[in-house]
Amino acid sequence: MRLPKLSRLATAARPAVVAPIAVGLAAVVGISSAAVSATPDPHAIPAAPAPVTSSAPVSDETPLPEVPVESPEGFGSRQERIDRSQERTPQEPAPADALTAQVRKASGTMYTTARVNARAEASADSESVTLLDEGTKVSVTDRTSNDFREVLHDGKSVWVSSEYLSKDEPKEESSEPSSSSSSSSRSGSSGSGSAERNSTKSDGSSSGSSQAPAPSGGSCAVSASIRSGLTSRARAVYEAVCARYSVKSYGGVRPGDSGDHGSGKAVDIMISGPTGWDIANYLRANASTFGIDYIIYEQKIWSRDRSSEGWRGMSDRGGATANHYDHVHVSVQ
Repeated sequence: MRLPKLSRLATAARPAVVAPIAVGLAAVVGISSAAVSATPDPHAIPAAPAPVTSSAPVSDETPLPEVPVESPEGFGSRQERIDRSQERTPQEPAPADALTAQVRKASGTMYTTARVNARAEASADSESVTLLDEGTKVSVTDRTSNDFREVLHDGKSVWVSSEYLSKDEPKEESSEPSSSSSSSSRSGSSGSGSAERNSTKSDGSSSGSSQAPAPSGGSCAVSASIRSGLTSRARAVYEAVCARYSVKSYGGVRPGDSGDHGSGKAVDIMISGPTGWDIANYLRANASTFGIDYIIYEQKIWSRDRSSEGWRGMSDRGGATANHYDHVHVSVQ
């Protein structure tokens, strides 16, 4: 039995069935290809970004750093970092003597009443810058401290004890009571060393008398206990000074001392200031009578074997006591 019509019918319908299938396969293949192409290749080299071009003109000048500006409310502002790598110009150091150059102006002039130290600071323990002779005219300021006054010397600030400054120029004495007194009065200003004051009273009874008073025979009650340990010459010095001056304390023998204090040949007269120089110069003027070997006061020494040199300066030993600013030391032969 022949079926020609059915074969032709099946053949005619086949393209209609295949077409949808082909379209479906093509869609599946397309989706798979897209998925594969979307997955990044870990070994692939990334493409360089496209260069960005700008229409703004290019300047050869180095841009200045932006200074941060803060909004009034303090919010919403952004502080830009300032480039601190730029080289800065170093400041010139101040000169070493800048403070020295700023010396106060003088307020007046005064005169020294004795040979006196001009010190770096307002203290008797301060370093002596220079020595001013008696009668020196100096420029002073209004600054005072610790009984010292600021003096302008060679463009620098120094300090001088107010006790030895006067507005009046000192006058030379027309007459002197005796040659010994004259020698004693001049001894302080003729020495090569320095002292706050090297002068004595002008009357013969208080300083520089050629004859020492006779020993008081034990009438002095001040520090009387030291008398028994002193040699006869040291005791004569103690009793003469005690009878002549108002001194509150004396020192004598020091057990264990290897010097003159240990042997009873030294006396310490506890005094300071101008009275100390009165006593020191009085004893110097009568050194032969008392048998004095040497005298020390205010960092100066007079000795019998170098008497022609007058008062000589001594090195700094430390404080006021070590430098004999609070006592007169007397050693006898």
